[in-house]
Amino acid sequence: MTPAGENVGKFVLLYPPCRNVELIKDVGQIPHYLALRHGYHCEIVCLHSSLEYPFLADEAAGIRLRFLGSAKRVFTVNLSAIGYLLKNASNVGVLQLYHISVESAIYALLFRFLNPKALLYVKADLDVRSFSTYRSLQLPANSLVRVLTTVSRRLFQWTMVPMLLDACTFISVETSAAHSLLTTRFPRVAHKITLLPSGVSDWVADQVALLPATDRDKTILTVGRIGAPEKNHEMLVRAMERITSPDWTCRFVGPVDPAFSRWVEARMVSNPTLREKVILSGPIDDRRQLYQVYSLSSIFCLTSLRESFGLAMVEAAYFGNVIVSTRVPAAVDLTGNGRAGVLVDFDDDRSLASALSGLIASPRRRIELSSETTRIARSSYSWSSIVDKLHSMLYPTGLSRSGS
Repeated sequence: MTPAGENVGKFVLLYPPCRNVELIKDVGQIPHYLALRHGYHCEIVCLHSSLEYPFLADEAAGIRLRFLGSAKRVFTVNLSAIGYLLKNASNVGVLQLYHISVESAIYALLFRFLNPKALLYVKADLDVRSFSTYRSLQLPANSLVRVLTTVSRRLFQWTMVPMLLDACTFISVETSAAHSLLTTRFPRVAHKITLLPSGVSDWVADQVALLPATDRDKTILTVGRIGAPEKNHEMLVRAMERITSPDWTCRFVGPVDPAFSRWVEARMVSNPTLREKVILSGPIDDRRQLYQVYSLSSIFCLTSLRESFGLAMVEAAYFGNVIVSTRVPAAVDLTGNGRAGVLVDFDDDRSLASALSGLIASPRRRIELSSETTRIARSSYSWSSIVDKLHSMLYPTGLSRSGS
């Protein structure tokens, strides 16, 4: 299905919670690169969730924000978003939504009713482990709320997800595991489900030098919301306690949960050598400065129990960090199931310590893995290449500039 007429090339992302920081993630980078590389007119429809949106002037240039008038919701559905669709759906060439959710299903069905010829794209951003449990045959028995929650999730998958997929032109997932899950569960619309990972802003990243593996600091890096339960950073701290190499440090970059900071301090009291090994750096808001940190680090470690994707890991790979990760789907894809990195079991401190120690002891292996990781990330995980693929799916015969 290809839309005809003057609305071809008008791309609208309906994403009410959009904040400034999300403009440098997939939320902003997809429309940014569509505008930059393919001449789309791109608009994000959202609430005014940040005081300012300075990334619009630089890393997300080419996007117009249109703010919704109210945050009022009925259940999960934003009423102003409904109003926007009622007034503007006929003027949209491509509508993008996020997540497989009741909210997205309602927006999609309304949009499809109002503009049956337009393109409708959903980026699933799917957490495979959470989504897989929705249809579990075992109901949790310890509370009525949990029982009702599980039942409602089942009903959602049995009813709303097929309706959402029917309404879509196509839906993208970020990992092979997510693709396998959805195509197996919904075979009737499997042809609409495509694999499209998130990526790195290559025009920004390529401004930062890529250092050879031999010139890097002896640093193990992790980046994210430090201490968030699903990130399981305790696993990395416990692994560092087992590593005997005195000149290697582990740097945690990102906002630090106070409870995690107190937990680390307690570990340092009982194990003073940890003070020389573990550094809580706090957040780095400047993207170019963060890319310089990646470029100086040797190993990137991800200890998450679950991830919908894991963008920091891909950014680190883009700058040649050797990837050591738990077996989250994105890490399995990025490392070729461990051929271009090291995968360890969830919450296995000993295996993680052994993997890190092995890399520390083998500079040659670090060089080999760094080279392969860089090749994979730069060929398959740049926003330029990802958005070029998205554009070819939206408009297989090309986008007419006269209609854009």
